[in-house]
Amino acid sequence: MSPRTHRPARPSPSAPDITAVTPERQREGAELLDAMRALDHAGDTPEVVSKRAVLREQAKAIGLQIKSFTISVEPLPDPVIDALPAAQRRALNAVHQAMYAHPAAQVAKLRSLIAKHPRIPVLRNQLAMALNHAGEDDEAERVLAACVKEFPTYLFAFCNYIMWLVRADRIAEARSLMENSPRGPLFNFCDFDPTREVFHISEAVSYACAVGHYLLATSRIEAAKVQLRMLIDLKPDSPQARSLAAVMPEAHKLAVLRGAINRLVDEEKARRAAKPKRSKAAKQTAQLTPASRRATPDAHVEHEPKPAANERASRGLFDKP
Repeated sequence: MSPRTHRPARPSPSAPDITAVTPERQREGAELLDAMRALDHAGDTPEVVSKRAVLREQAKAIGLQIKSFTISVEPLPDPVIDALPAAQRRALNAVHQAMYAHPAAQVAKLRSLIAKHPRIPVLRNQLAMALNHAGEDDEAERVLAACVKEFPTYLFAFCNYIMWLVRADRIAEARSLMENSPRGPLFNFCDFDPTREVFHISEAVSYACAVGHYLLATSRIEAAKVQLRMLIDLKPDSPQARSLAAVMPEAHKLAVLRGAINRLVDEEKARRAAKPKRSKAAKQTAQLTPASRRATPDAHVEHEPKPAANERASRGLFDKP
């Protein structure tokens, strides 16, 4: 299948230049995205589908790409692993669980499993991580690079390799994968693997983190902030969100912190509202704790709604982040 490109067609001499990311174009794009997000969880009735089509045409007119995908919290099937006998699946799972506690000790087991199952990329990715923990960095990078080359749409190895290159300040090599590969710029799920419409939340978090670090390393701070906002929406307490927030400019760190606090406060309010109501007498004797009196921060930062499991999530980006 030939790679799908999403760049707008070159404008005619009399048409406005929609390839220039001007402040007005950014404002119009933001308004269109807000309108799209308002329809994210509205279902697929003929009226909603028609509204989405109109918004897509408006976005196309200003050179904005609207791309839809689904983020799921449910486990996604893996046809290769699912086809294995139960005993082999248990062996893979045992190594996977052991990676959290003793990754360096799994090198020999992973090499053995790869010899038996050479078409399972997760094993290559885990071997690279195990080698890294064992201090064998050169071999870890070789395994990771080979995995990315052999399995170009295996997302976790790609993200790990981008992070590896960025942290080593090898930006030109990272750019060759992220922007100058035959598939074109890979700033969006739809670009990375156009055959898929559903991604797991762990994939979304890893991808946003890797893309955000790369964009920040290439001095595109505003675009990196978009990835951080996505991380905060999806999983604000994740190591990926913390790692990207830690390298952001100071002012944005504070905004992210306020947003995370507000989000936790909202979740706590929702949790309390879901509890069975107490009797009137119990309410009268209830006392406010110091923590509850401080529940509302001074500043409130708005974030786009977190996509629900297995529902549409719309994202937009111009041809250049």
